[in-house]
Amino acid sequence: MPAAEIAGTLHLRKTGANCWRGPCPICGGKSRFQIRKARSGPLVWCWGGCDRKDLLAELRRRGLLPKREQRPLTPAERAAWGRAQRQARDLARAAWRWRRERLGELDEAASGAVDLEGGHLDPWALAAAAGEAWRLRQADAAGVIRLYREALAKDGDHTLRLVREGADWDRAAERWCKAVIRALAERQKGVANAA
Repeated sequence: MPAAEIAGTLHLRKTGANCWRGPCPICGGKSRFQIRKARSGPLVWCWGGCDRKDLLAELRRRGLLPKREQRPLTPAERAAWGRAQRQARDLARAAWRWRRERLGELDEAASGAVDLEGGHLDPWALAAAAGEAWRLRQADAAGVIRLYREALAKDGDHTLRLVREGADWDRAAERWCKAVIRALAERQKGVANAA
């Protein structure tokens, strides 16, 4: 059932082009429940803190949403799901590595735009670096992935170099952490043997 029909059945009021609000079907809180039209179907939310799964279950119980299909996945579907999960994980990891390295570059560019000893200030370079760094720091996970894809489209070689540098840094940090843990374990053994 489309979001507009669900909203009509639940007597919600329209608050935007594709958005309705009203009493929550679970907690009953006034104007806490929100339903929004989306490409994949209705999106539901309760500002009172009701769990989204519980909201969907309640809408299904009332016959406003279809029952979920419970058939098991075929081996081919399981394999496709696994590939999609790995691709999503790899994309997210690459995007966060790019973010970390790009922020380092932007911080260097911002500090290079200000020379206090020489009395030099490049306001345009400073504003550009600070603006992009602010956008990267404020972005949520989906925003970082979107910015990463934009960077790939603009300058793929540079972006991929940053991802490689991020992966190198991750490997070095992992080796360092393992070495520290080994050293602490050996030190603990020495203390235990001495006692």
